[in-house]
Amino acid sequence: MEKTVVVDKVDNNKVYIDRLSIEVEETESFTAKTDLFCYIIAGYGLMSIESYGYSFEPEVGVYIPKGTEYKLTNTGDVNFEIVSFGVQ
Repeated sequence: MEKTVVVDKVDNNKVYIDRLSIEVEETESFTAKTDLFCYIIAGYGLMSIESYGYSFEPEVGVYIPKGTEYKLTNTGDVNFEIVSFGVQ
């Protein structure tokens, strides 16, 4: 997995934008430290949120509440690219 911080702590509001790149057949687990909005920009994957599984494709977004545990699995044949937005 590769993570790039695109925007971090803007104007003391602690806004951030991260870009995640999850490689083919890779799974990563997370706990949302803030309320998140994730937007899929490339690839296909599965997101498991508190024991529920959802399939995702490009141009789909999902809201993840603070404190939620979730997993991202790349189910496609290219990197699963996700941008996440949050405010701390």
